[in-house]
Amino acid sequence: MSFVAALRLIRDALPELAAARTEQARARRYAVLVRDVAHELNPPRRSRSYPRVVKRKMSKFKLKRPAVHGPQLATTPFLDTVKIC
Repeated sequence: MSFVAALRLIRDALPELAAARTEQARARRYAVLVRDVAHELNPPRRSRSYPRVVKRKMSKFKLKRPAVHGPQLATTPFLDTVKIC
């Protein structure tokens, strides 16, 4: 059942539940509420014609591919680069 439909049914049933004088009356009204919620099921979903995909942000620049990057430059550790006298 949809969340909104369940919320409406519960909201409409709250005054009746609060007005019940005994625990048995409250239990009967609660059972009616549960039955009403069970009868409000959504129909089965259709299968998707297209699977979900992540949309890419539109940009005028080409995407970077691994071949575009070229070879990695050799790096030297920071302490080898900086000499403190």
